[in-house]
Amino acid sequence: MFHLRSIGIVCMGFFLLVTGCSDGQAVNQTQAKVKAEHLKAIKEQKQAQFTSQKKLEEQQTIAMKESSALLKNPIILHGPRQKKQIALTFDDGPETVYTKKILKILKDEKVPATFFVIGNQAQAYPEMLRQILEEGHVIASHSWQHKYLPKLNPNSLHDDLEKTNRIVYEKTGKNMQLLRPPYGAAEKINSQLKGLNFTVVNWDVDTLDWTPNRTPEQIFQTVINNAKNGSIVLQHNGGGNRSATTVALPRIIHALREKGFTFVTVDKLLQIPAYTNEP
Repeated sequence: MFHLRSIGIVCMGFFLLVTGCSDGQAVNQTQAKVKAEHLKAIKEQKQAQFTSQKKLEEQQTIAMKESSALLKNPIILHGPRQKKQIALTFDDGPETVYTKKILKILKDEKVPATFFVIGNQAQAYPEMLRQILEEGHVIASHSWQHKYLPKLNPNSLHDDLEKTNRIVYEKTGKNMQLLRPPYGAAEKINSQLKGLNFTVVNWDVDTLDWTPNRTPEQIFQTVINNAKNGSIVLQHNGGGNRSATTVALPRIIHALREKGFTFVTVDKLLQIPAYTNEP
């Protein structure tokens, strides 16, 4: 009886030993498999990051080349089409009613913009000029008092633009390099403007918010239906009743964001300095 019991104990011990070894091997195999899968995932992630970085660098190179090509044009209408960026611009200010409303919207939405200012308005409302800059926006020239520049003789043209820049510099310390001629009229004076070291920036999306009876819905639809990568959008913060512009602006921002656009100032869009006294 004792002999049989001993044999049983030995057999049971052997069974447990074999089973234990089998379980240990299974655990080791599982751990090895998990480790291999983890290493594979890390490798794939690094490869994806490398590919993404390479693609981003290629896009940036293409955008820089396109931007350089665009800058060779005497009149710039839009930025590079490679990036999903867009620039909102406002003309004919500053003043204290609509400029304040627009600045509040832009601040609430965290959107940078470019303001093409009129010299005599800048002289009259220097505090608004400084607020525009303090809130992260860019100022650019829109001439002294919105005259049709091609009708001015060379000396008068020089004096008009120089006076505008001088006043803005006195108020802000910024020497503007970007210019939008009133009505976008630059064709006949390109060489003169270039000689004065201005980069002429017009637009490829005109909201027509300056026309009588223009509704917020019309302004909104014009932007949404025509905005492309690199678009420069023309709006106004002065020169008349701009209530429709202020009503349409939040909707425009939200809709463009939903389409994947990033908002930038004109100088960032074109990758050039906004001011000649800055690098």
